[in-house]
Amino acid sequence: MLTCLMASMESVIIGFCVIPKLSEWTLNPIRAISVVYNGVVCTSLIFFLSSWCIDKKGPLYVSMFNPLLLVISAFLSWTLFREKLYLGVVVGSIIVVAGLYGFLWGKKMETDEEDIKEKESTKVKVDLELQSHSSNGHHLQSKQMSSEAKAEL
Repeated sequence: MLTCLMASMESVIIGFCVIPKLSEWTLNPIRAISVVYNGVVCTSLIFFLSSWCIDKKGPLYVSMFNPLLLVISAFLSWTLFREKLYLGVVVGSIIVVAGLYGFLWGKKMETDEEDIKEKESTKVKVDLELQSHSSNGHHLQSKQMSSEAKAEL
């Protein structure tokens, strides 16, 4: 919420520096309602989606996808408003997308390694349990546990 408040204050200051005439700042009621509605709905949607993503994947994903918003806005400005795309914007967009891809690739590799280690540790635990059961004379139970462990893997 503090971010929205600070962004609003900065926008008003910059707006008054660019357009100092107060008469040009007047809005008719329908425009005022649309501005407030758009601000509330968009901010609520962003907070909801960010919270949902943090809940599902963690805060790292939210912070990694934020630079992608700049790429999306540059693309939409080019397609909808026919604004010029400069070389710096294109190169920056490529670097942002490559960085995001590298991050996602690295996270997938890290997750795969964790899954392999988890399977190996489960296998070792099952083997140790089987050895302890067979040494105690519980041969039938160890066979049942072995079939259950195979079903889990």
